[in-house]
Amino acid sequence: KDTLVVTQCGAEAIAFLKIYGVLPAATAFIALYSKMSDVFSKTTLFYATCVPFFVFFALFDMLIYPNVNRLHPSLAAVQAILPGNSQTGGMAVLANIVSHWTSALFYIVSEIYSSVSVGLLFWQFANDVVPVDQAKRFYPLFSQMSGLAPVLAGQYVVRFASKATDFSSSMHRLTAAVTFAGIMICFFYNASVKYIAKNEGVQLSASAVDGDGKKKKKPKMSMMESIKFLASSQYLRLIAALVLGYGLSINFTEVMWKSLVKKQYPNPLDYQRFMGNFSSAVGLSTCIVILFGVHVIRILGWRIGAIATPAIMAILA
Repeated sequence: KDTLVVTQCGAEAIAFLKIYGVLPAATAFIALYSKMSDVFSKTTLFYATCVPFFVFFALFDMLIYPNVNRLHPSLAAVQAILPGNSQTGGMAVLANIVSHWTSALFYIVSEIYSSVSVGLLFWQFANDVVPVDQAKRFYPLFSQMSGLAPVLAGQYVVRFASKATDFSSSMHRLTAAVTFAGIMICFFYNASVKYIAKNEGVQLSASAVDGDGKKKKKPKMSMMESIKFLASSQYLRLIAALVLGYGLSINFTEVMWKSLVKKQYPNPLDYQRFMGNFSSAVGLSTCIVILFGVHVIRILGWRIGAIATPAIMAILA
């Protein structure tokens, strides 16, 4: 997604897409997901949420990307339609996005899926099957294992996908990996659900299970009721402030350094190769930080652990 958008529209388009593309799309998705959760069982909801993303990625590779020359309007035609001076400033960014709208669409869907797959589907499933008293034991292990994913994916990109003759062939190789991963996700989820039902006698449904193994009904709330409930908790408001600060710092930094990377690697395959190595470095660093970060917080306290990230960013800046 970064390779498509940054090399075609510029790194500045990322901030534009996240505000005017990802945010409304994510809000609409959460509203739809909330409605679906009232209708479907948890197992059906899982498949109904993730499978459409895999279908989109396959269709993009097979139908949309090969026909981008027919689907994309020319930059000059877009600039002629937009008001004001569309050759400089924010209007120039918008013109580039509109003239490469399929890449923008791919970026938005990919951003939503990255949040849905881990942030929503995985941790919801983990919360359903891992008892609270076992969370401290298993959750750090889950995070540690997740750090291996960008290492493997990054090296797949560097050693195989980016070695293609052109970016279209590279897209085929990437989509094949994404499709295989999607099939494995559904397979392992189905196997996990059957194993839990067979060995522990717990069926995943809209009901929770209490300490005595009896089902207890969870009250179903509308989206607005859920927002009011979350806003009423000081604990959750503070977590929201943490997430907001993280998101702002990442997005401000991301635009600057990706624009520098584009200058260094204007060719999409070179850019993709760099991002693959960078992804592997991030995954490896994540594993190291998770391994030692727990001890930093335990010895020096949470405040020092929390200040470490902004302090390092400020020093590097």
